[in-house]
Amino acid sequence: MPVLGAVIGNTVGVVMYKAVSSALSEREAALIERYFAEQRILDEQFAGEYQDLIDKLDAGMSDYLSVLERAFSPNVEIALLGSIELALELGVAAEEVLDSSEKVLAYFLD
Repeated sequence: MPVLGAVIGNTVGVVMYKAVSSALSEREAALIERYFAEQRILDEQFAGEYQDLIDKLDAGMSDYLSVLERAFSPNVEIALLGSIELALELGVAAEEVLDSSEKVLAYFLD
């Protein structure tokens, strides 16, 4: 009889283990599926935001490169106006920008 009790106990243990293991696997699978669903939603949300930021960056770089091109133009008049625009674009206070003959003379001669 003790052997029969051990066999029955072992069989019940195996059945219980498989039942619990299966339940955990289903629970884990549900958690993983939920996680993937949340990740897909976040991916879609951030993809749009990322593209908006890239578009803004492209526009800003395009403007900056255009100003930079004018500031370093071989044509002196274009370069002067481009340098003024570049200084203002980079945050130099308007009163500190040498944008007139008087300001240029005062800066270099005073």
